[in-house]
Amino acid sequence: MKYSRKFGTVVGASVGVLVAIGATVAACGGGETAATTATSSGSGTTTGETSGTGGAAATSSSGSGMGGTMGTGGATSGTGGAAATSSSTGGMPQPTYDCSPPVGPIPALKLTQIASGLARPVLVKGAPDDDSRIYVLGQKGQIWIIKDGAVLPTPFLDISAVVHQPSAGDERGLLGLAFHPKYAQNGRFFLYYTDILASPGDQHLVEYQRSANDPNVADPKEVQTLFVEPDAESNHNGGMIEFGPTDGYLYVGMGDGGGAGDQHGAFGNSQNLAQRWGKILRLDVDSATKPYGIPAGNITMVPPKDPGDPTHDGNPSDPTKVNGEIWDFGLRNPWRYSFDLCTHDLYIGDVGQGLYEEIDIEPAGKGGRNYGWRLTEGTHDYKVENYSKTGITAPVFDYVHKKPAELPGTQGRCSIAGGYVYRGSAIPGLRGTYLFGDYCSSEIWTYTHSSPPVTSFKDGSASPLMIPGGLVLTSFGQDNLGEVYVTAVDGKVYRIDAQ
Repeated sequence: MKYSRKFGTVVGASVGVLVAIGATVAACGGGETAATTATSSGSGTTTGETSGTGGAAATSSSGSGMGGTMGTGGATSGTGGAAATSSSTGGMPQPTYDCSPPVGPIPALKLTQIASGLARPVLVKGAPDDDSRIYVLGQKGQIWIIKDGAVLPTPFLDISAVVHQPSAGDERGLLGLAFHPKYAQNGRFFLYYTDILASPGDQHLVEYQRSANDPNVADPKEVQTLFVEPDAESNHNGGMIEFGPTDGYLYVGMGDGGGAGDQHGAFGNSQNLAQRWGKILRLDVDSATKPYGIPAGNITMVPPKDPGDPTHDGNPSDPTKVNGEIWDFGLRNPWRYSFDLCTHDLYIGDVGQGLYEEIDIEPAGKGGRNYGWRLTEGTHDYKVENYSKTGITAPVFDYVHKKPAELPGTQGRCSIAGGYVYRGSAIPGLRGTYLFGDYCSSEIWTYTHSSPPVTSFKDGSASPLMIPGGLVLTSFGQDNLGEVYVTAVDGKVYRIDAQ
């Protein structure tokens, strides 16, 4: 089934299928595969709860059929279907993403370049109800539009004058972009950036507005600042922001505040429920309370001590100081996360410390979770302290770092870049599959969640789907048709296609 990318409810998804990593190939590396560390939910509370990723959705509160035409940035959609009901569009056909089950195997994949010459692109997005444009976020402060297969000559927005200008390997800059669910009507969008004024730079969550006269440019004047978070370190800034597909709230990813090992206070930032750092926040930007309200359902109390574990205290946060903005905690640096367009499950790529990178999958609407950092890194103990690991939600998957010598032709494996669940029509066998990669190796893999989770995976010397020339993979993106994109540090943007 195909659905318009609006913010309705899609239900009835089937359970997922099997897990594969590097499954694009006839065996990653020509059959010379070797088992490596991979663990699924070895401990913690919930990993088999997701509704799956490969299944078909039953209904949508918005959307209409399409005739199977055009692409965004050169992509083509497949044949169109009809969604159940439509709440808008005035009868106009809307290009759609595809919630149908996968058809056939995952084919060999390739990267098709669609843009170049951009300054450190780090994200690709579509805006609600607009399938003619895709937006590319640049770490140095620009946002570009790709329309009809070409980058428009004038940036949509340039705030480089207020954004930290990143050097090689720098984690600061313009990091996040989210369009309001009613962007087509109200023109509101939100940014997360590190400022240029302080050292090492504070983190800003701000609102901007599309121009009233030209949809290809934004008003350069900031509408409002939602918050400024003072920062003492240059790294682990998070920065991903997304609107929830069912609740319409703004989700904000915050790293643990930087340094190494979350050495902040008595027990670190990520486990401290008074701090924004190391969390995913959830904010109501449509509230009568300004600049935002606190939605019902966020964390309001400190998790209780486990009565079955008298040797450990519970979470040591002060219950009188719980920050009501928090949706999830125990994260180190959720650089990129995304919602599955069809199941609405939340996929989090959380960057590890020195050994393990992890993927967390949160069933739709099931927040309030502790993902473990700094008690755990992946599914492994990191710094077990005098409070209990009871209640930690283990990742569904983690992988171990590799040194460059272990992975010739790369910089090794060191840092996960979370991606998106493919929901396009161009590659039917890929639907329901999550795509993610590694910043250091520039490898790109596929992962399809299953229930129960698998306990191992195989990979070869390197993933066959890599950024050309060994250049650094910075991030991923997705358009309204469900197609998935990749950004590289040298200024290029690619679409993932079948060979």
